[in-house]
Amino acid sequence: MRAHLLSAVLLTGLAACVGGRGHPVRRSLPMFTPEEVHTLTRYRLEEPAAGVDGDAAVSSLFTGVGGLLATIERLRSVQVVDPRQPRLAQLPKLESAVARRYAGGGFGGRVRMVGAMGVAGRVPLPPKTMADMMMNAAVEKQVLAANVFRHVGADYVLPGARRHRYHVEFHRIGEALWVYNLRFTFAAERRDLADGRVLLRYDPRTVPKPEHVTLWRGGCLLEPDGAGGSRISEVLILGTDISLPPFLVGAMRNMVRKKLADRAKNLWVRAWQGR
Repeated sequence: MRAHLLSAVLLTGLAACVGGRGHPVRRSLPMFTPEEVHTLTRYRLEEPAAGVDGDAAVSSLFTGVGGLLATIERLRSVQVVDPRQPRLAQLPKLESAVARRYAGGGFGGRVRMVGAMGVAGRVPLPPKTMADMMMNAAVEKQVLAANVFRHVGADYVLPGARRHRYHVEFHRIGEALWVYNLRFTFAAERRDLADGRVLLRYDPRTVPKPEHVTLWRGGCLLEPDGAGGSRISEVLILGTDISLPPFLVGAMRNMVRKKLADRAKNLWVRAWQGR
């Protein structure tokens, strides 16, 4: 399912990750391939510096991903009427902004159509438990109704911070003459803060080369709320290079929005079942 303004804790590349694969000194770990270096340096997300926590960590992870932090902040103010149901928000302005930004090409190729969804609400699980569920490949495969949702590795795992990679496939999406297979890989960045908040950020990967899903981005803020519960504010964005007749573009966008909305609803069901 975005200009990069780097904070002081974000470095200019990932080739010098302290303790991580590709570090120029630690030859005991395999070096990055040229393709991986090209991909990783476009994300500009370094392992977090020691001592970065609280609001500074929120800012360093989300600020600069065009409109993400501002949208998450707006979702935090959404009134929750029924905690057993997520509040869903279509984000047409964000969709238009992303489409303009990547009109000439995104991380994985052309971005011809964008669907975005905002999710807000409360669940009866603490932030860390809910984040574990959201980073569980088997859970996400079910709630997204994906044909494939597979964990393919971790770039690093540190106390309170980690980055994992997932490969996703949807088969035969569409109707009539316009049916496609969608395949892509993305990275999920996680920060567990001392105050109990958990941050998640999603970024596309270009290795292996994606098929039709040329942009998958977003982020989530999970905050302690009530007796062992969480307040969730999440944004998901999906962009595709699929070219459709004008009269089908709206239907495809609605299909993407429905896929993202169904994921949120199914996650809420799982969260309440796991209470």
